[in-house]
Amino acid sequence: MPKKKGSALSPFLHFESKSKSGKEKGYIRLTPSQFYSDAVMDLSANAYRVFIYMKFQAKGNREFIYTYENATQDASISRQTFVKVIDELIQMKLIERIPTKAYAPSKFQFIEGWKTYDSPRRDMLTGDRKPKNWKKPKPQPKRKQKESESEAFYESKK
Repeated sequence: MPKKKGSALSPFLHFESKSKSGKEKGYIRLTPSQFYSDAVMDLSANAYRVFIYMKFQAKGNREFIYTYENATQDASISRQTFVKVIDELIQMKLIERIPTKAYAPSKFQFIEGWKTYDSPRRDMLTGDRKPKNWKKPKPQPKRKQKESESEAFYESKK
């Protein structure tokens, strides 16, 4: 949602919000270049959901706090899944963990590493992306060519 002059936010349109006035408490910042990047496109469904909730929690800031309790409330995932999702987001170079004191909430920051992430699903020659369930096609077995009976009959007459 773009800002107007004077830093007042323009209200959301009627199909974007449940409120009649179109004013909401927050929104996320997600550019098309990040949305269509290899790093975001290769995320699992749970990791994508948590990433979007992290963007919402950050409210446009680079550093933010996101805890397991946030994840269970927002994305309805287990603690084990939360740990896997955080590892996946760090591996895709979308976030990094900021060291905190013991028993302090988890603190993260968004990083720019996603710009250089190369997907293993991208064809290096053409640059095309392969679907997630893409498998290399198996070569078809060669069939034995049978001579037709008529050809065999004529060759036997010679």
